[in-house]
Amino acid sequence: MNPLLQQFLEEGAELLESVEAGLLALERDPRDAATLNEVFRAAHTFKGSSGLFDLPELTRLTHACEDVLDRARDGGLRVGAEVVDRLNAAFDLVRDWLGHLASDGVLPAGAGAAGAAVGDDLRRFLAEGVDGADGVAPVEGAVGGGVDVGAGGATAGVDGSGAWRVAYRPEPGAFFRGDDPLHLVAQIPELAELHLVTAGPWPTVDDLDEYDCAVGFDAVSRGARAELDHLFRFNVDEVTITPVPALVAGREGAVGVLTDGARDLVGAQARMLAAAGRADGFAGRVRSAASVLRRVAGQAGPGCGVTQDDVDAAEAASLAASTPDALAAVAARLLAGDTVPDAPDALDALDAPGGVVLVAPPSAALSIVDAEAGPAGGSAGAPAARPLKVDQAKVDRLLELAGELVVAKNALPFLARAAEAIDGADALARQIKDQYTAMNRLAAELQQAVMDIRMVPVSTAWQRFPRMVRDLGRKLGKQVRLVTEGDHTQADKDVLELLGEPLLHLVRNSLDHGLEGPDERRAAGKPAEGVLRLVASQEADSVLIRIADDGRGIDPAALRRRAVARGLLDADAVARLDDREALDLIFLAGFSTAEAITDVSGRGVGMDVVRSTIQRLGGAVSLESTPGAGTTVTLRMPLTMSVMSVMTVAVGAQRFGVPLDLVRETVRVPLAEVGRVAGNPTLALRRGLVPVVDLAGALGVAAEAHPEHLTACVVRLDGHDVALAVDRFHENVDVILKPLDGVMRRVRGYAGTALMGDGGVMLVLDLNEVVLRARAS
Repeated sequence: MNPLLQQFLEEGAELLESVEAGLLALERDPRDAATLNEVFRAAHTFKGSSGLFDLPELTRLTHACEDVLDRARDGGLRVGAEVVDRLNAAFDLVRDWLGHLASDGVLPAGAGAAGAAVGDDLRRFLAEGVDGADGVAPVEGAVGGGVDVGAGGATAGVDGSGAWRVAYRPEPGAFFRGDDPLHLVAQIPELAELHLVTAGPWPTVDDLDEYDCAVGFDAVSRGARAELDHLFRFNVDEVTITPVPALVAGREGAVGVLTDGARDLVGAQARMLAAAGRADGFAGRVRSAASVLRRVAGQAGPGCGVTQDDVDAAEAASLAASTPDALAAVAARLLAGDTVPDAPDALDALDAPGGVVLVAPPSAALSIVDAEAGPAGGSAGAPAARPLKVDQAKVDRLLELAGELVVAKNALPFLARAAEAIDGADALARQIKDQYTAMNRLAAELQQAVMDIRMVPVSTAWQRFPRMVRDLGRKLGKQVRLVTEGDHTQADKDVLELLGEPLLHLVRNSLDHGLEGPDERRAAGKPAEGVLRLVASQEADSVLIRIADDGRGIDPAALRRRAVARGLLDADAVARLDDREALDLIFLAGFSTAEAITDVSGRGVGMDVVRSTIQRLGGAVSLESTPGAGTTVTLRMPLTMSVMSVMTVAVGAQRFGVPLDLVRETVRVPLAEVGRVAGNPTLALRRGLVPVVDLAGALGVAAEAHPEHLTACVVRLDGHDVALAVDRFHENVDVILKPLDGVMRRVRGYAGTALMGDGGVMLVLDLNEVVLRARAS
């Protein structure tokens, strides 16, 4: 794919996320000028960037969005729910088109017709002028940064001169938006003065990014304020327009004389010509000096005693004679004329008492000088640090290499034990152990550094939910407010990507089943608006995400009746369930509390998928609910799935890995202490009775005989302790978990494989599947 197109797609996805959040914020507060400008700039960026790739359909559609947003910024359009709906539809279509561009390299068939229909729908607001559905007042103060435009189209300066200072600071990425800053400033009406501004010293050639716009502009214009606002209507965040006090024409009538600056310039050319007698570069020096003298003579006029024709003739004579004398004589004639002082710089003297004198008439040539940026352009000094975009595949490869280092490090203890078995090699064994300590520290630091790169805020997993909650709430006729907390809690990107579908099921269930409609809530003494909360937090090596609503809650008795009615359990089995166990019925496949099937939910598919997905990722799901008060579902996920710590256990001649974060304790008790409850082996531990699962039987392997003791690993699964009977314990190790592949993918009970330090392969257990298999046998 074209690298420029790839960058357009990546930045486009980020812009769409910003637009979606901005539109939702505008619906809540239509007077938020900053947000309105941000959404407008995104539409403008799409329009400009699409022109780089010959995408007229995208250009036309985003132009329609831009026009609607521009009307809203001008106060001619009220931003309400209907406007937000139509803009959302337009940007949703843009999102679909970006997906087609990424996969096929072209827009989908029929894009022109679809875009035209959506664009015409948007432009209806321009014809009507106002979205009257919501009665929202127009946005005030959304355009520009300076003085309000008067009825005549321009607000006079302090002395009535109507001059304006324009501070234009293009963003570094202006070129990628399709902007041409130099072309833009060249269109400033009645331009009187222009200065080039740089933010600090120029970078070295090696550090210079030629694709960044590194300059800004300070200008003085005598044009109307309305013309300036219109010219910079797409760049309101980059420009500040302020009135210039007391401008007078100090140079008018002073024709035929040189300013101090012009005299210094002519003197410099004379000195260069004096050195032009050397053969090297002679012609270039003469032509350069003639070019400068020609412009000075033209600016000063015939009264200076030298015309541009005189300069042309002197240049030709000097080149023909191979001597600079003729051109040097012209320079001397210029220097012999009269001189007037340079006037104060209009931009540097804005704050000086008594006003500013402009020395150049509007028709004069532009004066371009280097200057340090003022407040609008940023302070001088070292450039601010910029984020570095790296291909995800490169980060994944770096993590794989870190994992291989972990495996290599794990081999050292095996070498140390082998050395200890050799007579006289004790010193070698100690050295290997010392090296293992050093490598273990370095490997852990490298692994943590790579993981830090892969860690992203949890909020990335629920970016789509504000829009979904808003749209689905309107569809269901419910008033819902989404509240997010702990947005900056971080987890591995793979974990958050896999959390997308479970979170989607839970949010939809809360909206459809949990939260009541406005009338029902009022009847129950609640506010008409329901609250849905997404809360993230970190606990040890896990990330917790809670989805909570203040809706009707779940009645355990109703769950029992529904389970019997659907034939999932018989009446006797349901009667033995306590309330907490009854709540767990909602995770059974095929179970649903919906009275009718809709396109939102009710098909009995969702909560069982949530639990199985989370458990497959090494996490756990718990549910708490109070009838009439609401429901909370808690997801506990590992911070990362790529590298995990496991306890190595032996069952017969085989070794298996048990995720260390699930292990509560290890015990070794006499067989006489193993009791039975309902025919199942049970241990009496400090926290109560714990069921015992024979790991060898569940895995179908031959176990060793232990007639006197039971060795068990106590793990925590779904809020309950389970004791796994094993033969021996080995060391805890960090491993890179590889998913099962090929025919092994159909084997249940294993989370994946890990390469051990001695070259062997260890199976890491999926304990939820193992326990289920044991209970079913």
